[in-house]
Amino acid sequence: MFRYHYKLYFSIFLLFVLQNNILAHHSRSYFSEDIYEIEGELVEFSWSNPHIRFKLSGLDDSGQPTVWDIEAGSIYMLQRTGLSKDLFEIGSKMRFAGRISNINPADVLATNVLLQDGTEVIIIPTAQPRWPNSNIGGLDQWQDGLSELSKAKAENKGIFRVWSIPDPRASEYRSYYLPFKEEAILARQGWDPVNNWATRCVPPGMPSTMNMNPHPIEFTDRGDIIELFLEENAILRTIHLDRDLEDEDQPYSPLGFSSGYWEDRNTLIVETSRIDFPNFDRDGTPQSKNITIYETFTVSDDQSRLSYKMIINEPLIFTDNATVDIYWLALGEHIEPSICTPNI
Repeated sequence: MFRYHYKLYFSIFLLFVLQNNILAHHSRSYFSEDIYEIEGELVEFSWSNPHIRFKLSGLDDSGQPTVWDIEAGSIYMLQRTGLSKDLFEIGSKMRFAGRISNINPADVLATNVLLQDGTEVIIIPTAQPRWPNSNIGGLDQWQDGLSELSKAKAENKGIFRVWSIPDPRASEYRSYYLPFKEEAILARQGWDPVNNWATRCVPPGMPSTMNMNPHPIEFTDRGDIIELFLEENAILRTIHLDRDLEDEDQPYSPLGFSSGYWEDRNTLIVETSRIDFPNFDRDGTPQSKNITIYETFTVSDDQSRLSYKMIINEPLIFTDNATVDIYWLALGEHIEPSICTPNI
């Protein structure tokens, strides 16, 4: 039996979190691994979620007229690297580098674009510069916002604030232990990379909504409940603090039923069950209604950092409890709901 263990830090962000966020409409297998270049005239542009999109009119390798449908990074991630929609002008000539779809050669996941004025724009943050030109974007221009951290203790908000991701290159930003069973990996063969909940802009359920989310999150105190709002897909989780509520009396739903309690003044413990969502990830790994999630949120003493640990009990797909470790920072950002919109 194969055991797939992932204890990764920087690399897991590059290969798992960002790619799954970028490929919100498609699984990774939808695109080839090879990088190609295409050029033409920009005829349509959409600065929208889950990722920005372009339509480029040009000639394919055989000289036939083609309109490519090109997707790139999410608005939030691109803004953190200093990019804005004003860079892209309809009618201008552009050259894109990216991965071509294995199913539809007119679909492209672009990493870099060369503008008409010769400026290279890195449109997936983890990509490297490709051409010998001046370039903008990319992780080298990440806006870390660390100057805001010193304000957190004085504000004394505890967990109840907006929490943002750090520089993705930060040590131990995310780590995963996912001991998939062989049959769970094989079950992905039944996943349709073109027609699935992600391509239809259906928000993910638990636990994927937490473990593949590189956008800000916000906690709000509502008395007997705590609301956890996730910017990506504008998802609202409700954490019930009333310990008299019985899990088995609650309906099944994509986010499940979450109950919580304060272990101490800085640590929130949450248990989530009654989850009804078909897949663990955007690669089509199945999950059952028996899945249970245990979460620990811990605010640092200076209130500048929120550490998170998720333990996933799902015997259908794992040989052992899976774990996810993440942290966020108090960077003073505001939530801007990111709603998935269908392809232009």
